[in-house]
Amino acid sequence: MPHTPAWRNFKRTQDLTVATAGLIYAGAVVHAFDRLPGGAEMIAQRTLIWPAVFLSLSFTLPLLIG
Repeated sequence: MPHTPAWRNFKRTQDLTVATAGLIYAGAVVHAFDRLPGGAEMIAQRTLIWPAVFLSLSFTLPLLIG
C-alpha cells in the first residue's frame, strides 16, 4: 500500500515532536544541574536514571502484556 502525502506529513510531525521533546528534556536536565541542591550523582539519578527506568517499563510492559 503506497503511503499518502497526509500519512508522510503525519509521520514527519511525529518525528519533529519527539525531537522537540528530547531537546526540551535535555535542557531541563542541564538546568537541573544548575538549580537543584545535592551532588551531581543525586541529580543524575533523579533526572536521568529514574526516568530511563520508567521509560523502559512503558515500552516493555505493553509488549509483554499484549
